[in-house]
Amino acid sequence: MQIIEKSKSLLQQPIKPRERYYQQLEQYLATDQIVVVQGQRRVGKSYVIMGYLQQLNLDSNQIFFLNKELDEENMIPDSTALIKLYEDYCKSYGIPKYLIIDEIQDIQGRESFIRARFVEKQSKIIISGSNSQFLSGELATYLTGRYLSFQVFPLSYEEYCLFTQQADSRTDFKTLLQSQTAYLRKRNLVYRGFFTTYFEMLLKTEEVIIIQ
Repeated sequence: MQIIEKSKSLLQQPIKPRERYYQQLEQYLATDQIVVVQGQRRVGKSYVIMGYLQQLNLDSNQIFFLNKELDEENMIPDSTALIKLYEDYCKSYGIPKYLIIDEIQDIQGRESFIRARFVEKQSKIIISGSNSQFLSGELATYLTGRYLSFQVFPLSYEEYCLFTQQADSRTDFKTLLQSQTAYLRKRNLVYRGFFTTYFEMLLKTEEVIIIQ
């Protein structure tokens, strides 16, 4: 279960919260449907999920968290390996309260595993994916009527101001244009609007501050 421990170690890092997505996760999870988090790579899907989990203050053993991007040796290539990993986890720690698989599109036969866990109704399920095939074909068929999804987007202007601790200078039309232009220039040339890129940049400059 090394891949699980490696994935859960990411939960120990400081993460700047994106509250609007946490609220959406909370609302969708309350329906007991599968929650699907979509978005292009590096917009911060993983950090949204991890930040939400941090706020719950759960015992880590209550979370089955698999980040497929960390599976460098492709130890979990398909549903057979995933089922074995999940069963081993349950034997060691019991049935998890939250079952989370990040970048699930990289696991073959994932549909049957997710549907079986949904039918059991024993865990809150969150899955994420990046590519256009994520909710097409068999996965969409298997999960029809069983999931709610939302998109994670690059940093908004408000988030940019919050994370960089800059004042929102939109007091009139002229300053709105100036501030938005400066934001877009920095986003495209420096941060590219991606939450993870910004987060990694802050780590390098040792300026990470957790916003309560």
